[in-house]
Amino acid sequence: MENLTLIIPAKKEKNSLPRVLKEIEDYKLNKLVVLSREDTETYEAIKNLDCDILFQSGKGYGNAIIEGINKANSEFISIFYADGSTDPKYLNSMLNKII
Repeated sequence: MENLTLIIPAKKEKNSLPRVLKEIEDYKLNKLVVLSREDTETYEAIKNLDCDILFQSGKGYGNAIIEGINKANSEFISIFYADGSTDPKYLNSMLNKII
């Protein structure tokens, strides 16, 4: 799975995003959290966790995804939700189908 980057757009997810990142910490993949520079609470909650953080230059969900895609340097990418609504148990099967 090292050829997969999860793009995780986040906004005001200081409570849920740390749990999400801990849930996927054993997966050997890239985790790219995209958030607004003004979202200091979310940043403080995740700054010491295993993920890359990208402060978006624009605004909004769509911009976060576009900037995440442009920053990712893996063969495959997937959008992964910061609120915990994406179940990581499907990551392996999804990647296997793509390959």
